Amino acid sequence: MRRTAFALSALLALALSLPVYAQAPAPDISSAAQEPLPHAYRLDFSVSELQGDKPTASHRYSMTINSGGTSDLKIGTRVPVATDNATQFQFLDVGTSIWCRAQEQAGDLVLTVRSDLSSIDLPDSARIVNRSRVHQVSINGSTVVAPGRPAIIGSVDDPGSARQFRLQVTATQLR
Repeated sequence: MRRTAFALSALLALALSLPVYAQAPAPDISSAAQEPLPHAYRLDFSVSELQGDKPTASHRYSMTINSGGTSDLKIGTRVPVATDNATQFQFLDVGTSIWCRAQEQAGDLVLTVRSDLSSIDLPDSARIVNRSRVHQVSINGSTVVAPGRPAIIGSVDDPGSARQFRLQVTATQLR
């Protein structure tokens, strides 16, 4: 019996003298699987030109975007413009460019938008490229958007005329 008690106490002393290693908890993969997927949205942009309070032109553009992502669209033309030397030309990109970032914060959709709108005005009489004028409008902004309701990103008056340009967006949740 003494031998058994001695053996048990020797085993206990040996077990207590061994270093203790903590086992790292297994990674929790359930939390990664439970993260919500991003929502998809269709963004319908409207660029309106107004003379006074009356619309004179309107252009519509659409893109899809996932929350947490970015998207952009570009449409335009490369136009030759004469430099100081009438035999040399520089090419300008003229048209529409819209870039957007969508983020969901506390259940709201926050859009950050950068837009550049440009056109070239050639004189009707001679169509001389070096007498052309380039019109350019840039509207940039960030706003909270309620899905299904139009929101104005920005509006700007043309200082050379009575025209006004307005950029508006409507977001529709797809999933």
